[in-house]
Amino acid sequence: MSDITLEPGGQEQLRDWISKLNGCYLLLGVDSRENIRKIVVTAGEILGGACVLYNRLDEGLLCTWAIWNEPESFKAEDRPEGHICYDVIRREDEGPLLIEDLEGTSYQKTDSNVGRYGLKSYMGFPVKIKERTVGSLCLVDVKKRAFTALDLQIMGILAKAISIEEERREAEDELKKAVQFNREIIENACEGLIVYDRHLNYLVWNRFMEELTGVSSKEALNRNSLELFPHLKEQGIDRLLAKALEGRTVKSPDTPFYSPSTGKKGWVKGIYGPHLNGQGDITGVISVVRDITERKESEENLRKSLKEKELLLKEVYHRVKNNMQIVSSLLRLQAMQSGNSALSDCLSISIDRIRTMALIHEKLYQSNDLTRIDFGQYLGELASSLAASYGRDDITCSVKAEPVHLGINSAIPCALIVNELVTNSLKYAFPDDRQGHIDIELRAPGENTVAITVRDNGIGLPAGVDLQNPSTLGLQLVSSLATQLGTEADFVLEKGTSTTVEFKTIDG
Repeated sequence: MSDITLEPGGQEQLRDWISKLNGCYLLLGVDSRENIRKIVVTAGEILGGACVLYNRLDEGLLCTWAIWNEPESFKAEDRPEGHICYDVIRREDEGPLLIEDLEGTSYQKTDSNVGRYGLKSYMGFPVKIKERTVGSLCLVDVKKRAFTALDLQIMGILAKAISIEEERREAEDELKKAVQFNREIIENACEGLIVYDRHLNYLVWNRFMEELTGVSSKEALNRNSLELFPHLKEQGIDRLLAKALEGRTVKSPDTPFYSPSTGKKGWVKGIYGPHLNGQGDITGVISVVRDITERKESEENLRKSLKEKELLLKEVYHRVKNNMQIVSSLLRLQAMQSGNSALSDCLSISIDRIRTMALIHEKLYQSNDLTRIDFGQYLGELASSLAASYGRDDITCSVKAEPVHLGINSAIPCALIVNELVTNSLKYAFPDDRQGHIDIELRAPGENTVAITVRDNGIGLPAGVDLQNPSTLGLQLVSSLATQLGTEADFVLEKGTSTTVEFKTIDG
């Protein structure tokens, strides 16, 4: 203000104005709206005039937020069109609008306040939030007034002060909206949200936790978690909280809970991590708690249902095996009473086939996996059973098997093929009590691929046997069962007979 020329006695008046400005700033508090009112009053006390007011555009209306020396019947809200303050707000010029003589201007017709109160002069400064003009700090007088440079400087300072208050008010509103938005997210979350301080006192306890535990936020907040819920120590939650305070994020196992106030029982699962301040320091723990009661109940129901189905399937396998044994017994009885050796031989072969299938059902019944059996172990028992049924102690049967598990759809045709091939070797490969051996080899040459070879060192197949169109029932069965497995039997006639069947498993 050193370049402003003062009238006689003006120095003392300037000191008075500066004192009032300083006094105004010292009185400003946390309420932006009240601060704006104080600034407007200070402008009126310093500069005088008929009225000083701050007008602002709000939702399409020109609204007076603060006024010094309010006239009678003053309208605090009005349509903005035609008002001088509206032109200050909407024009691009950042400087003040000065009208030292309103007579003859268009505002006498468009601005209702000019005619109503006999206004003669106007000084208005735009008030901005960043680059956006939101209001006008104006002084009006009922006499023609030549505004001085000091008037403009003081009015500009106070308009800037209002701009600062407007920016602060907008920032506070945005902060309040953000806080409210976050609060609504927390309160309406479908999971429990808890924040602890470093002493494990509750700082946040949302509506989900209230409904889950029956403990209100009023009861929980600022209470120590381990004192309010002593069972947390028994469940090891205190150790998880301690790890979170060390900066680690940890998950709890499925944890049972019980609410004494509501009687509700269930299961929860929690995630615990460090809660950080703006500087990255750990100030507590933040936890998300999920109610997994429905999932646990579904799992338990599924386990029960699966157990029931396993028992039912075991019972089916057991009954099928028993029924096959009954059929075998009936056929054996029929063979004993037939008096026909050829018929007895046929019935004995059928009995072996039935026993072969019954053994698979027995293995499935005994297995922990009701869908698959250890086929190598099965072949060992099948070979021993067949050798025993023909009473050929002079023939050794050996099984060499890689780890292979087959389901019933692959196991039954594969087992019947082995049954036919081993039976043929036992019956025909070693006549006249010749000694020999039968080798069964089980391999897994590729993914989902199984190869079985039955090899003997007997006399081989008779000359002239058409292996493509065999006439014997046993070889026909081998060919048919191989087709069922999606393959063909490969016969090699050299130093006995070797038959290989390689196929893709059909059990998935």
